[in-house]
Amino acid sequence: MNLSYQKAWKLVDVSNKAASSPLIATQVGGSKGGGTILTPYGESLITSFESINAACWEFLDEQLKKHSL
Repeated sequence: MNLSYQKAWKLVDVSNKAASSPLIATQVGGSKGGGTILTPYGESLITSFESINAACWEFLDEQLKKHSL
């Protein structure tokens, strides 16, 4: 994505704080440290976005066919 780790983490952090429920959660790990996981709410947002995005493309394809574009 040509995005630095710091920039990506800031975007994730801002999104997580702005959401009505956490999108990610941190985990405490073993010898390699912790990590993050996508929460069920975060997963549901991704699923919803993908569904809405697909529906938008279908609508646009239909409109283009109507207008012979």
